[in-house]
Amino acid sequence: MGLLDKVKSTATQAMAGTAQVTSQVSTQVSAKVEQVQLRKRADDAARQLGYLLVREREGAALDQAEVDRLVGVVQGAEAQIRRAADHPTSEGAARAESGSGGSERASADSNAGEAAPAAGGASATGDAGAGRHAGAASD
Repeated sequence: MGLLDKVKSTATQAMAGTAQVTSQVSTQVSAKVEQVQLRKRADDAARQLGYLLVREREGAALDQAEVDRLVGVVQGAEAQIRRAADHPTSEGAARAESGSGGSERASADSNAGEAAPAAGGASATGDAGAGRHAGAASD
């Protein structure tokens, strides 16, 4: 029976090691998903800023409150991304802060339908601070 006990002990240790690795991978995946969501929020707000600038160039009045709100969304998301990169264990705090962005996103998305046909939207988005994804914004 000594051999069976050793096999059982080794299997139990292997399962514990697997559970630990699975937990670590799950934490890393969650952090990456959070980062992708934050980048998308920043990119969406930057795109909306671009649309606002295009409409202003076409003669429409610039809604300064909306510009300020969108700039705040971009800056907030970028700050959360930097904090998460500096402190990977504080991802829960970043999630709690990012949960308030739903109404901002809904408002930004409601403006997208009006200006989406503007051909200059992608380049204006790049001018608005989202240059790293300006090519992707042209879709």
